[in-house]
Amino acid sequence: NALTLVFSPGGDVETTVGSSVMLGVMANQANDLMTADPIRIRYNPQLLRLNDIIAGDLLTRDGAAVNISKDIRNEAGEATVTLSRSSAGTGASGTGTLCTLVFQAVGKGAAPVTVENASLTDSKQQAIRVNPGTRAGVRVQ
Repeated sequence: NALTLVFSPGGDVETTVGSSVMLGVMANQANDLMTADPIRIRYNPQLLRLNDIIAGDLLTRDGAAVNISKDIRNEAGEATVTLSRSSAGTGASGTGTLCTLVFQAVGKGAAPVTVENASLTDSKQQAIRVNPGTRAGVRVQ
């Protein structure tokens, strides 16, 4: 059974140059999710600048600490983020936000944001299959 990642808000987001845009990367129906190592994000650097990646609530719901490591490469329009539960023996289950991408709109046009690759594992270090094709659209006016 594959896990689906979706962006929140879904559909196209409209904004203006200079404004901030926040996109949550959500996991639907996770079961025993321990690490995301890594999640690769791709975006158009001429239209969007990624300022930060913030850990979401899914991995911390039961009070577990989460380690986050991020590598943002705005010149290339790509970023990777690694999230891992550090103090829990079991993984997180349910639906929730893995991380939030904090963009700034820097140019006008249609700017797709995609999850290029997501490598997720459970508490037994077994791979969790992820459905491909997670995409959001940001329309900058």
